[in-house]
Amino acid sequence: MNHSYEILNHIEEGIMVVDADLKVHFWNRWLAIYTKRPVEKTVGAPLDELFPEVDGPLLRRKIKSALSVRVPSCFFNLRTGWFFKIPYRKLTGSPFRHMQQNVTIYPLSQEEGLTILLVQDQTALKEAQHRLQDFTTMEEEQRTFVTDKLTGLVNRV
Repeated sequence: MNHSYEILNHIEEGIMVVDADLKVHFWNRWLAIYTKRPVEKTVGAPLDELFPEVDGPLLRRKIKSALSVRVPSCFFNLRTGWFFKIPYRKLTGSPFRHMQQNVTIYPLSQEEGLTILLVQDQTALKEAQHRLQDFTTMEEEQRTFVTDKLTGLVNRV
């Protein structure tokens, strides 16, 4: 392993270095633990072959774009909310079966086509948003229950 990447193993977020063909050059400890894919079996392999759920063509375009403009870019799946299909189990219950993730693509080397992909666990934030949405819906239902729909006046309670 490249010693300049060693510190990245101590960060509590997923960090990988991939090239424009999605070949993995670095895979940190967080990713190894949560994806259950050890470094030895990940480095050197194409990301979209290791994880078929990753939209390879779209990710390649996003990487190419980030490298050409030299600006970080966000990548996430609006439909599922996750990049990797990491099971999420919480003792108190959760509306999500998989860890919700946000991925940021940072251009590293345009010549080599290398980028850093930062994978952040967004599940707690998404759970809070979900609870807030449920609370808002419940408030609206309660308001509807005590308010006359035709006149908008408060019903007798």
